[in-house]
Amino acid sequence: MEHDEAQGMAEVPRAPSGQGAPACEPGGWPEITVAVMTLNREWIIGLVLESLLSQDYPRDKLHVLVLDAGSTDKTVEVAREILARAGVSHEVLVRKCSIPEGRNVCMEMARGAVLVFWDSDVLALGEHVLKDVVGPVAGGMADVLSAGLKRITLNSREHVEEALARELRRFRPPRHRAPVPVPGLSMALTAIARRVIEAGIRFDPELTWYEDFDFAVRAREAGFRVMRLPGFRALDVNVRKEAFSNIYAIMPLRDYARGLHKKARAEAYGSYLSVGLKEVIRHLSRKPGLLFCMSYPPVILLSALAAASMGNPLLLLLFPAYLLPLALGQVLKRGPRAGLASLVKSVLVGPIYAYLLVAYLVRRLVEEALLGRQAFYPPGRRGPGACFERGARPAPPDRPRRHAGLGEIRGSRRGEGARLQRGRHGGCRPGGGEAEGG
Repeated sequence: MEHDEAQGMAEVPRAPSGQGAPACEPGGWPEITVAVMTLNREWIIGLVLESLLSQDYPRDKLHVLVLDAGSTDKTVEVAREILARAGVSHEVLVRKCSIPEGRNVCMEMARGAVLVFWDSDVLALGEHVLKDVVGPVAGGMADVLSAGLKRITLNSREHVEEALARELRRFRPPRHRAPVPVPGLSMALTAIARRVIEAGIRFDPELTWYEDFDFAVRAREAGFRVMRLPGFRALDVNVRKEAFSNIYAIMPLRDYARGLHKKARAEAYGSYLSVGLKEVIRHLSRKPGLLFCMSYPPVILLSALAAASMGNPLLLLLFPAYLLPLALGQVLKRGPRAGLASLVKSVLVGPIYAYLLVAYLVRRLVEEALLGRQAFYPPGRRGPGACFERGARPAPPDRPRRHAGLGEIRGSRRGEGARLQRGRHGGCRPGGGEAEGG
């Protein structure tokens, strides 16, 4: 117990009760696997697992799989101790692997009808998050479903519990809304149906980033419904100038540069359901870093031409001077080592990726203009093609009231029949039907 106290294993604060998902009928929720991938997460893994174990999902239907990529701290020991003490079905594996390789291992070892990826820096806001994510997938409304996250950046790792308590005080559970179709998504808190795994869709091991968008794009192109829950339900915790929050900055250059064309395609095809000229302009305007990278070759060329024409080699220093503000910004943001590593990647890889992204955006623009969207994004096998139309939203399912006779308002200002329904969503019966509230 002394070790737990040293790690800050305080009870995880919880959101106000009475605002979450209604209970399912006994036996209504399917068996699921929650996969947590870790690497040197001793500082937060205790809070993450406590947050996961505080969920009101039936314990006898929950299997926790922790896959560690070779931590050099006590991440594995802390995870094993907490899971063993909780008495939940679990497995802790240590296997040297990249993120996409690790996700594929989790897919192969997953039990039950749904696999949930729960990142090792994600803290749930409330005890109903797992049901919110699993319910639409188990009920057949979605095949891949992601929950929204609120990203917070702390000055030091010691402030995690304080930040969690502060965010929980501010948190208001999202008003229930049906999942909406999205072109791509992050896997930080995402449920994947067994049918997607059985279809053989896997993460591309060559992609060291954007592997989640690439997976979502290929799942949609295979006819599966990729969706997101509106609102945020969990925190994505990052710490300034720490290696575990700068994995892409400190990643070896060879790994960072792998599969650039696939990464550019994933971003181009996973950012919008439909692309027009307005979307292309908006996307590039929101990424000033990419525009800055695209300016490198012209600046280098102009400085070389000026130096050659004027016979002054000092003009070759124009490009380093051009990079100086970026270098200072990266060092202040990430620290000297990660900041300089990020600058090198920006110079060597950034322009190539930026031009590839523009090429894929233009290609998609031309293909949609010539072929039409439905030829490019076929309707889901398990839902109407209207889910993929611009601005379309799937109709919310009929949801039973949590308690008969409660929440009904008659004679409201909007007219007769207006209702206030309590609870966030109906549960799920095996086979996709909905269960009555408790």
